[in-house]
Amino acid sequence: MKVLRVTPHYYFNSDYWPSEFDPIGGMQVQIKNISEWLANNGIFQDIVTMGFPGIENEIKINDNLYLHSTRSFTLPFKSKYTGTIMLDESWVFGTIKWLLKNKNKKDYNLIHIHGSGVIGPYIVALFLNKFFKNIPIITSIHCSRTFTYEPMNLVDKIIHPIVKKIEKKVITISKSIVLTSEKMSKKFKESFIEHEDKFVVISDCLAQHHLKHKKSICCDIIADKYSLPKDKKIILFVGRVAHEKGWDIFLKMANNLKKRDDLFFLVCGDGPQHEDLVEGVLKYGLENKFGITGFISHDEVACIMKNASVLVMPSRHEEFGGASIEAVAAEIPVVASSVGGLLNIFKNEYNGLLVESTNDKAFADAVERIIEDDILRMEIIKRATIDITSKYIPKKVYPHYLKLYEI
Repeated sequence: MKVLRVTPHYYFNSDYWPSEFDPIGGMQVQIKNISEWLANNGIFQDIVTMGFPGIENEIKINDNLYLHSTRSFTLPFKSKYTGTIMLDESWVFGTIKWLLKNKNKKDYNLIHIHGSGVIGPYIVALFLNKFFKNIPIITSIHCSRTFTYEPMNLVDKIIHPIVKKIEKKVITISKSIVLTSEKMSKKFKESFIEHEDKFVVISDCLAQHHLKHKKSICCDIIADKYSLPKDKKIILFVGRVAHEKGWDIFLKMANNLKKRDDLFFLVCGDGPQHEDLVEGVLKYGLENKFGITGFISHDEVACIMKNASVLVMPSRHEEFGGASIEAVAAEIPVVASSVGGLLNIFKNEYNGLLVESTNDKAFADAVERIIEDDILRMEIIKRATIDITSKYIPKKVYPHYLKLYEI
């Protein structure tokens, strides 16, 4: 089985990731984990992705897994939404060029596209459908323009209906559509009745290093590396510093709680709005109560979580919410927005606390409640561990891809 996997989002093992190239989020990590598991189970994959300066254009991971960085140009203009203006378009042009150059070099059995709410992967899908007509296309929708995505600015609002139409076209040309939850599958089936047999649910999954990670000396080393205080409860945000992840809500929440001397607020990650975050910390006078790690490797995230007291996910939209199940594996409670996939993972007051996505005061109240009520916190952790950790593990999730690829 030979698979051509096409996605601008892929996690490279690196201790550096420039914010101009939109640092990693959960989708990048999930695609990496899926690809490596499939490669170890005999599925050959060429992965056409974006990369960033300092990453080699061609990387052999093993005999079944090859990464191809296909970015074609980089404009010197920053964007608060994608890192750099025209970054996705750069990947599209480079990818099409690579595909045309390598069209006849491999006999692929299928093409797997990963859509993230941006237009680029869908444009490439339409191109592949025209020039690779005999190869079936599978599309994973990690963030749906039709049901999940919320436009980030005026330009995004203008093109939003166009991208929704293109998403519908991609559904039409795809052999199968992979979604992350039954709830999302139901929405698609109701709206695309003529294609209801195409929709397959395969959730995101916990990485092995999160499942196996126990607090040890490595966690203390990471705590020292990022100057985490040992005498305060750490309220944690993990993810891209970008509009849709709600870092600004987290910051306002911290401002609501800044009179408490027992709390320290930590943003673990980087992104196109990093400078705005720094300015906000100064604006609210939170310099002594707030930390920003910048880009951090995924392996270190497990240690950061073991040092935290609560994970806060104030996302404006979230198709799944991989950081939330990582927090559950680390045995810390989750306070999250009542949106998208987070509603599928958590039941409010049972295995987590859910809050209206833009209500910073409600997030502050929920955080105070979870750190002050020991019984509530322990019950939530216990239920979440039972309900969630055992569900989102590789041996239960990834074999579905092997079945899906039997076409």
